[in-house]
Amino acid sequence: MCDPFMPYYCDRRPFVRSWFSASNGGIYTDFINLLSDENLDELESANGLCIVYTHFGTPGFVNADGVLDDRVGAIFESLRKRDVWVAPVSEILNYIEEQRGLTPLNLTSRIHLRLKERKYRIY
Repeated sequence: MCDPFMPYYCDRRPFVRSWFSASNGGIYTDFINLLSDENLDELESANGLCIVYTHFGTPGFVNADGVLDDRVGAIFESLRKRDVWVAPVSEILNYIEEQRGLTPLNLTSRIHLRLKERKYRIY
């Protein structure tokens, strides 16, 4: 897990209940690359977690007639065939929080996340 602290809270941001990391799949090509079979195989073998930000209304995901792009459809088909849990982010984060609670984000963990952000382009 690239972000072992999530979900976490930060005393410096008292009006935000919790924070988490997500991979940016908001651009069609980034989404396709992020959820490649190779990446999904690696994530699955590591029993990992990936929260992906996307919006399927952005250009590329569907054509002018509203038909889903073939490569996006192939990703959904690949996910359907795998033993994975696909759920809304709130459900996933609530599950993690139930298992281990919210992690306080201290200086050490903030530095750790900044270094990971540079290496893995966490958004």
